[in-house]
Amino acid sequence: MRRDIQYLNKVSLGSAIQIIISELGYIDYLKEYGERYNQSISDLEDILEEFKSAAQGFKTIVELLNHVENVKEQIEESKAEQKGVILSTIHGVKGMEFKNVFIINCDEETIPHKSSIDKNIEEERRLFYVGITRAIDNLYIYSPKTIRGKFKEPSRFIKEGEFSEENKVESYGMEVGNNIFHKNYGEGKVLDIDKDTISIDFGDNILRRFSLKVLIESNLIDFRIE
Repeated sequence: MRRDIQYLNKVSLGSAIQIIISELGYIDYLKEYGERYNQSISDLEDILEEFKSAAQGFKTIVELLNHVENVKEQIEESKAEQKGVILSTIHGVKGMEFKNVFIINCDEETIPHKSSIDKNIEEERRLFYVGITRAIDNLYIYSPKTIRGKFKEPSRFIKEGEFSEENKVESYGMEVGNNIFHKNYGEGKVLDIDKDTISIDFGDNILRRFSLKVLIESNLIDFRIE
């Protein structure tokens, strides 16, 4: 085990994470944990994928851990501020109201949750209603077209609610910091997204801007680079 840990310090962060997951048996631990506590393994794998995605901007484990510590310090300092953003599940904000509410990942399999679609759809519908009625002034619902390269259908509750699409913006699951591959320009990194305009750096000191819709629908880019 000590030899394995020493080896992790010599490889890239992405490789180290993959070694921990596969060769050191972490994925087996997750499966055992899920069975023991009756938790979906796919949900645990989703959390793992989110962690892998968050780690992409760092070269070593030390850099990542330092970043985590800095974030923890910033969170502690922000507790003294009166203004801020609350990250919560819908269950966690029952009975509360906010000026602005953002509901993210509002797709089939998330809300309604895939494990509740067949047997508990009405409970999921009530939960969605709780979420949207927390907003006093503004409600923003985000339904990505893809998550980690997998296409997602918008939640049925969005259509049922007949929400206005006046300010609808398509992001196609693309985020700032994503690594992409353009068929003409090669590998690049997303530096900015402003509505349908995406700015990409291809490593040649020229910032290029494109229509995100055209890139996706013309199949000009792939953003599932490991």
